[in-house]
Amino acid sequence: MPIENYLHFTPHFMSTILDHASEPSDLKLFGCKSCDKSFKTKSGLSGHEKYVHDAKQRIFKCDKCPKTYIRKSRLDGHLITVHSNIRPFGCELCDKRFKTKDILSAHKKYIHDGIKPKKKYSFKCKLCPKAYYSRQALDYHEYSHNRIKKYICHICGSRQSCASVLKAHIKRVHQSDPEPKTKVQCHVCGSEYLNKVSLSRHIRCIHGDGKPKCHICGKVVADKAYLEIHINYHTGEKPFPCDYCSKRFASKYVLKLHVRTHTGECPYKCTICPKAFKQRTALTSHIKSKHIINK
Repeated sequence: MPIENYLHFTPHFMSTILDHASEPSDLKLFGCKSCDKSFKTKSGLSGHEKYVHDAKQRIFKCDKCPKTYIRKSRLDGHLITVHSNIRPFGCELCDKRFKTKDILSAHKKYIHDGIKPKKKYSFKCKLCPKAYYSRQALDYHEYSHNRIKKYICHICGSRQSCASVLKAHIKRVHQSDPEPKTKVQCHVCGSEYLNKVSLSRHIRCIHGDGKPKCHICGKVVADKAYLEIHINYHTGEKPFPCDYCSKRFASKYVLKLHVRTHTGECPYKCTICPKAFKQRTALTSHIKSKHIINK
């Protein structure tokens, strides 16, 4: 190890090193020749010299001052904080705005004394109970309600929003399905399917099989009780209030899930590990991702 990389090689310093040689240490032994920075490891020093003092690495130059940077993101940050009046970081507790996250954090710490802002879900969906922070997030969510799923799987009858999604669905769900010698035909529309299970699903999803149908969107649902809930999502009616807060919901089931956020109830327990979940779907996802090994 080159002697010039060590800092302050006084007898006292060497004595300190020897005294703590067998203990975990925070001593920074590797000193930079170009500035007063020091580092615990040689690799740390090398990285510092490369990215801070090596002019060849600083390829992003400011056109307003002599500053240069190794990353474009650093240059962009410099342009915003030094050469512009843009203040993209707003305080949720007052109307002040700041140029950087660090300045915003300092403002919150010293002005608002660490008070945490309440999350405001101001933008609410008219078709379901979900709400969002921004108009953009709500618009993206509402797209999932509005898009027409006109691409129908010829195997199971499920509907998809576009050809690429349908192709991915067939590959993911039906790739291992054996191709039968004969197909079964729908008696209503004449569509052909690979098996009776797929045909039954097609009839249930597409033709309703005698089940109630929503007069607003045409969706077929399981029974009249669920139809009432489904229509509530269209109309925005929320007849089921929460006893713990002011929120209301279109169905008892969604209310039940919401109440668990207040009570902390996690009725769906994993049989393999101590984890527990509020929803069955979360438990299923957990088991698939943590305990099932794909061979």
